[in-house]
Amino acid sequence: MLGQGGFGSVYLGFEKKPRLCLKGVSRIVAVKSTLASQAHDLMGEDILLYIFRHCPFVINCYGEDETIGADGHHLFNVFLEYADGGTMADLIEKSRGFGLREFQVRKYTESILKGIKYIHERGFVHCDLKPENILLVSDTSSGGARFVPKIGDLGLTKKANQKWEKPSFGGTPMYLSPEAVVYGIQQYPYDI
Repeated sequence: MLGQGGFGSVYLGFEKKPRLCLKGVSRIVAVKSTLASQAHDLMGEDILLYIFRHCPFVINCYGEDETIGADGHHLFNVFLEYADGGTMADLIEKSRGFGLREFQVRKYTESILKGIKYIHERGFVHCDLKPENILLVSDTSSGGARFVPKIGDLGLTKKANQKWEKPSFGGTPMYLSPEAVVYGIQQYPYDI
């Protein structure tokens, strides 16, 4: 298991039969799973990943399926690009208080802003940008020695300028802007 949250769990998945692998799809994927009866949010995230599929700074989605788990429960699964570098939060923690190097900050900030711009240009607000939701994926063009930061976890993403219904208001409290809390409207600056 790679992680767990309110949405369900994320597992590491391997393609058993390489000949069945689609072109451009890695043999190693992250599988985000939840009970099919509770899959509404994960299905919404799957749709958003399809909308954002052409952005190199948003995590790739390779598809979805439904399975029966070992316990007999019906599961909904989404196959995602595996972030072999972990998260931005992991990278910050590994720095042990020394922070990231200036060139990393510059490169990662530029990539994240390009990803946010892409999401905003399509009329959406991520609503939960934080270091834990910035995933680091090996840059295959550089032999895997470097990572490309990609925006992930689109479970709270909403259309811009929608008034929140109180039950659907979400996000990580430490990262919420005062404007979002006070006015309850999702606008593009919320992600900044």
